[in-house]
Amino acid sequence: MTASVPEGIPAHLAEGARDTLGGAVAAARQLPELGTVLLATARAAFTSGLRVTATVSALIVCGRAVLVVTSLRHARSPAEPDGGAASASPC
Repeated sequence: MTASVPEGIPAHLAEGARDTLGGAVAAARQLPELGTVLLATARAAFTSGLRVTATVSALIVCGRAVLVVTSLRHARSPAEPDGGAASASPC
């Protein structure tokens, strides 16, 4: 959001708006006309960042799932007998 702060916003308010979404909301409350534009810009930047984070996280989870499936493909269950045939009951 560094380059996205609308023109005409005082420097001290723009700095707070760049830091957090809460800072942008607080700055928007102090600006009668530009507050709506600043708030829309801040929300768009926050949503964009959230989408990127969610996409990267989903890709990491999918990659890990593929890694687990491929590495455990030939692993046996501890309950599986080694000989492959049904085990005889001890009685």
